Amino acid sequence: MVPFDILGIAANFLWIIGLALILAAASHACYRARLAGGSMRRSLGGLTFTRDASWGLMLFALGLSLAGARRWWESLLWLGLAVAFGVQAWQAQRRLAGQNGDLWPLARAYFQRERLAAAGIIALALLLALLYALIIRPWMQPDEPRHFEIVQHVGRLGKLSVGFDDRRADWEQAIIADMEAQDFWWYGFSMIGWDPDNLPQSFNEIWGDYFATLFSQQPLFYSIAGMVYRAWADDLSLSQAVVVMRLFNILLYAGMLAGMWALLQALLPARPRLSLAVLAFVALWPSHLTIAASVTNDIFVELVVVWLLYALARTLREGPSPALLAAAVLLAVLAVLSKRTGLGAVAAL
Repeated sequence: MVPFDILGIAANFLWIIGLALILAAASHACYRARLAGGSMRRSLGGLTFTRDASWGLMLFALGLSLAGARRWWESLLWLGLAVAFGVQAWQAQRRLAGQNGDLWPLARAYFQRERLAAAGIIALALLLALLYALIIRPWMQPDEPRHFEIVQHVGRLGKLSVGFDDRRADWEQAIIADMEAQDFWWYGFSMIGWDPDNLPQSFNEIWGDYFATLFSQQPLFYSIAGMVYRAWADDLSLSQAVVVMRLFNILLYAGMLAGMWALLQALLPARPRLSLAVLAFVALWPSHLTIAASVTNDIFVELVVVWLLYALARTLREGPSPALLAAAVLLAVLAVLSKRTGLGAVAAL
């Protein structure tokens, strides 16, 4: 039976929608030029076409960056183009609204005093997390082999979630062999001793039946991470793939820290120094940095919950609005789908 590749379908859906949006924008520009009797060149150079075409190009490039069967650097190139087109679309949207769309003046106006200090703290934290990710050997972080196993299964099988029935013994044995190559038995935790002539054949032998796998975890993080693995890590060695997934987690860490700063600004608008102190504690706590530089679902649920708390804090300060309430409900659902500890987010509502 041919597996149903839902991740491949999602990637193809993105670039097809992007291409359709580009064609629709071009068609609309032609129609407007003919209707107004103006030149086609002027219509295609207008802000409306620039905005719509840029969004389409962003989706097109994003879809190709997530599609499988390409080298990691090709996927990274397409992702870079997606970001560039997204920025261009955002600038065009601001100019259509009569606002300044130039990046440098906006950045200089935004990053003043406390914001600049917060950006420095976040940058330092990301640099330290990057060093952790590159220096600590693959598989040595807490539960890293088991988290990686689920990500690998999701990416290779093309499913949004996987269970015990999807478990592939040969993939698990390949991970164990790579753990041996990285001297896991000297640095990592297991419930058995090390015998180089008789390596364990499954995680059950290493951690026992109860702790052997994490296939019972909530699926959302692994669905997203699996798509990243499929696009940028599946053609690498296992050790290299672990580093790539660590870098993805550091990206999530950046989003979580940005959310933490936004939350502190909403809760303590008159106490900027206290906000900076709390941010520094959260960002630079060594144990937290270590987890941020590993393959795990912990940082993802933190990311979702922090932004949920930000939405709730704004609701309390500004009063309820449809947008804030919808965002809070959506983020609460995402938190529950991210990890069981995210159930606490429901209590916040």
